[in-house]
Parts: sequence; structure tokens; C-alpha cells
Amino acid sequence: MSISGAAASPNMGFHTSPPLAFLMTMFDVRLGWWLPNPRYAPSKYLPPEGGPRLSLIYLLKELFASTTDRSNYVYVSDGGHFENLGIYELVRRRCRYIIACDAGADAGMAFGDLGNAIRKCRSDFGVEITIDPTPVRISSSGFAQRHAVVGTIRYPQYANESPTPALGKLLYIKATVTKGVPADVLAYRAQDPTFPDKTTADQWFEESQFESYRCLGQYSVESLLEAEPPQRAWTAEQLINVVERTQSWS
Repeated sequence: MSISGAAASPNMGFHTSPPLAFLMTMFDVRLGWWLPNPRYAPSKYLPPEGGPRLSLIYLLKELFASTTDRSNYVYVSDGGHFENLGIYELVRRRCRYIIACDAGADAGMAFGDLGNAIRKCRSDFGVEITIDPTPVRISSSGFAQRHAVVGTIRYPQYANESPTPALGKLLYIKATVTKGVPADVLAYRAQDPTFPDKTTADQWFEESQFESYRCLGQYSVESLLEAEPPQRAWTAEQLINVVERTQSWS
């Protein structure tokens, strides 16, 4: 969660500007983290595992905007610098079941993060994601129909590749308000109409704000299974099948 807040970083993917990176590093506007590169086996990590021993080398990489994914440590910044839902790499790996939780500031319900992910997956991988987010959009009544929808992922097939799933499923869970949310969450929304789409510039959550977001997130997932017999654990496939079945009834 802390790294996700690293919106101000010298190195921000394709948003990186060498002059800006130099200035941000000089003035220590650096919210990113250096973490061991998962590309390599654990034996190749430089101790301590939490960060590089020779930090000056990596500081210079920030200064000159020369971070890469090939060094022993990689620079991690906010996901919004590239793809905020975090499904891009899962699509690259041709995962059959993907669950994405969208709690981004989206006051206009434009689903910008979802659209960005769909666009990038199509452009870079030739993967088509078909999904209708209308049921999770807050309507003129001030409420949404549901907290989640299921979309279809169509992966391209290539003759020289080993057989892989041609179809996948995307469970898209949106931080939205339905009529069934707990009373304290509704009360907080009445007090602050921008909830749950408050600007990410607000980094100082008071207790009531934090609890309202936490409670909404818990209810959003639990409500997906409220009509199902209880069980100790759910697989991604089972969860998606339940939501998809409910979606077809609506």
C-alpha cells in the first residue's frame, strides 16, 4: 500500500523525463522503492534482501533516469504510471482467471483505468477484453446495481506455441455504493458526497474515512457470495463462476 502511493518518483515508466528525474532526485522527491528483482534467483540478491547495499549506485540510476529491469534491484513506483489495475502482466502470462479491484478516484465513473488496461492489452498482446461495467456505475438514483462484473478475455492463438487457453475471465470489482452497504458507510457518503472517489491527493485519512473504505471493500466482496452456501475457501474460478451466474440472472 505504501509503494502504491509512490506517485511522485524520478522514474515513472514512459512518463519519465530525464531533466525532471534529475531535479526530483536532487530535491529528494522520491517515493519509490528499490526491491530485489524477481527475475533472478534469491541467491543473486545482494544483502540485505530489503534493499541494495551500495545505495549510491542506485541513487545515481534515479538521478540520470537510467533504471531498468535488468539490475539486481528494480525501482518500484505507483502503478498508475503505467497500468493502475495491475492486470497487464497477468494478461501477458495468459492467465485464465484474473481478479481486479478498482478503487481509483473515478468521480465521473469514466472507468479510465479499466479502459487503459484494455487498450494496452490489445495494442501490446493482441488480447481482446470484453466487459460491460454499466452495473457497477452509480446511476441517477445515487446507487449502483452491483459491486462486480465479469468480462471475457480472448487470447490470440499462434501455430508455433504450445496450447494455451484461448479464453479467460476477468472479475472486475469496483469501489462503488449499492443500497445494501452498511449504514455507517451510507452515513459517511451522505457527509462526504465524493466518497468513495475522493481525490488521491488526500493522503491524510481520518479514522472514519479509513474505516468507511475498509468496510466498503469487505462488503463489496462478501456481497458477491451472500446467496451461496458458506465454505472455508473459494478458488478464483469458483468466485468468478458465482458472479457470472448472478450477472446472467440480472
